[in-house]
Amino acid sequence: MKKIMLLMICMIMLTACDVKTSNGNEKKGSTRAEERYVAEKLLPEDVNFCARASWTQEKVLYALGSNRIDHEYQLLKYDMDCQELTKTVLEPKDNIISNVNQAYVNDKGELHALCYYLNAEETEIIGYRFCVFDSNGKLKTEKDYAETLRPYLKALRFPSSLIILPDDRLLFAVKDEKMRSTMVLLSDSGEIVFQKDLGKTEVRSLLLREDGKVFSLEREIKNDAPYTIGEIDLSTGNRKELAWKIPNAATIKFVEGMGEEAFFCVADDGIWEITVQEPRLVLSLEDLALSNAYDVSAACQLSDGTWRMLAIVKREEGEYNYFDYNVLRIDKAEGAVEQKTVLTLAVLSENVNYYKTEVSNFNKVRDDVKIVLKEYESIDSLITDFTAGIVPDLVDLAEGELYEVLKKKGLLEDLGNYLSNDKDVTKSNFCDKALEFYQENGNVYAIPYGMTILAMMGSKTYLGEREGWNLEEYKDFIDSLPNQMMATKGISKQEMLRILCIQYMTHFVDTSNGKCDFQTEEFRNLLEFVNHYPSQGANVNEIAAMFEEIQEGGIILIPAVLQEVHSYELYRALFSDGAQMIGYPTENKKGITLVPVGKTLAMISTGDHKSVAWDFVKYSMVNKTIGFEVFYSFRPFYNELIAEARDNADSDEMAMHVPLGSINLEVPHASLSEIDMLERMILNGNVTRIGDEAVIKIISEEAEAFFNGSKNIEQVTEIIQNRVKLFVAE
Repeated sequence: MKKIMLLMICMIMLTACDVKTSNGNEKKGSTRAEERYVAEKLLPEDVNFCARASWTQEKVLYALGSNRIDHEYQLLKYDMDCQELTKTVLEPKDNIISNVNQAYVNDKGELHALCYYLNAEETEIIGYRFCVFDSNGKLKTEKDYAETLRPYLKALRFPSSLIILPDDRLLFAVKDEKMRSTMVLLSDSGEIVFQKDLGKTEVRSLLLREDGKVFSLEREIKNDAPYTIGEIDLSTGNRKELAWKIPNAATIKFVEGMGEEAFFCVADDGIWEITVQEPRLVLSLEDLALSNAYDVSAACQLSDGTWRMLAIVKREEGEYNYFDYNVLRIDKAEGAVEQKTVLTLAVLSENVNYYKTEVSNFNKVRDDVKIVLKEYESIDSLITDFTAGIVPDLVDLAEGELYEVLKKKGLLEDLGNYLSNDKDVTKSNFCDKALEFYQENGNVYAIPYGMTILAMMGSKTYLGEREGWNLEEYKDFIDSLPNQMMATKGISKQEMLRILCIQYMTHFVDTSNGKCDFQTEEFRNLLEFVNHYPSQGANVNEIAAMFEEIQEGGIILIPAVLQEVHSYELYRALFSDGAQMIGYPTENKKGITLVPVGKTLAMISTGDHKSVAWDFVKYSMVNKTIGFEVFYSFRPFYNELIAEARDNADSDEMAMHVPLGSINLEVPHASLSEIDMLERMILNGNVTRIGDEAVIKIISEEAEAFFNGSKNIEQVTEIIQNRVKLFVAE
């Protein structure tokens, strides 16, 4: 459950736990030859910085580097036929050339480069020169572009959106302070040919292809907008967008020297091939076993199929690490080609850290398998890929909306069959409630890593021994208080609405029959009651004061998120007069609810390698790879957690000491009876219907109009009824 109020989050943070609940682009199901490569550094030891690399397509590699000790800037030339590397000290006349924005090598072996130069102290950029070096590295001609490029001085320091055309024209894109981009073409004399306003568009990189066509890699500056490839008309600056779309490519740049059937791009993890179908990682740093190299800045595939790469390389000297640019020659190693099964795991960015170590470890354990982690910024971007036919083999279910969409598309594999037939991991290895979150009609569509208890914790002085209540009794309790803020402070309307919708959803929606009814007195009463809560929940600056207020008796009831025994101990210790746990108000007065927490893996039903996908699901569930405790779904881990709590029960030692503002809170261990109570909740709590998430989102969106007074309750309930009716009927 992502929308947990701030108070809950901060309390869990105090126990060093993560309260986020569960809610890579290889071709789906593909098996490709994992070609073995070896990488050899090409730059000499005394060149520890490579500012820019450029290649001819056949035999000669050029790089511009420097020796930082004596500030000697060099042109490096590598002849691949005779395997000779030569270096020439550059002669920039009366100024120091410190970097190259872009370079182009013509068929005569001349290097045409745009250089920025500094003052004598190397503290300030003075301007730009367009330089031509002969094949021996001698400066032939230079043109001063200082005045023309002065408006773009800072932007042009970065080479990702600048190219030099064969006739020495410069094409580049820059952004202003309002994030608006402009495409500019300069003639060979530095005059502006055209300036085209691109609006709020990011031009990530430009590419001159062998056939003379120019392409741009762009996206709109907004969340989750994909990058697109388009051809640039150099007479007008107009752009014709192609069919290729590249999601989640924040660091991606074009690669030099690619064919006409596909585009190659370079990202932090290696080289990607972009086709009409989907992106594909063709050469990764992991494949190269380059643990000391990362951040590929430029790359080129030559006509013989080998690659040249400009990468940052880590160099260890004693206790110190140095990070240098170096050009690497990438050649295929001799020996048999090894076959690997490649599977893609789709994960939202906020949950990706759950899987990084796990995927890496699994890939090391299984020499025949490679799991590729594909990260998405939002659910919408992931669903867009599914709709476009870009389907992974595995997916982490971020929240109910994603689960509902994939289930309706028939894309979720029934894991119950695997649990019934696997000799090592079966249903009996998991807590029953954990399998119910994603269980429908006897099918189990996903397995969460753990469970969290949603309840309320309050002052025993006010609650007594009460363990449950309905909505009417809850309202009477709040009305009886000297100040209703004693029970509502820090909880927003939307947070309480969501919590109550979880409890009451079956009263209003029958998804199995595609029916709903929100135009009832019961639902109107619920909205009216929620409207008594504040519009805003607690913010970070208010949390410490709220803790003190709880200790002093000014706040007597708060929501509780219990994801393991320690979090219960902390909530209980907040109430100095004794604490009582109680469920949220429901008609049956049993408002203790369970929600999934941590990673939640599902398999895609259209995958070609389901047995391998299941192997990864098993590996994920039976290995502790998340750095916080939960009520685990895997029974051995769950039993271990409870056994440790029982060993500590009734101990004279404190479970923890927690500073809360001016208070140093001493937190005792839970008693045996309290641990028994938590176990009963895990065994008997109401399981959250994951499919309700999409309906709750609709209710929250439309109820806001009632909360802010722009619509009356009849109007809002009618809109909710119509939207949910349409949704459940689909």
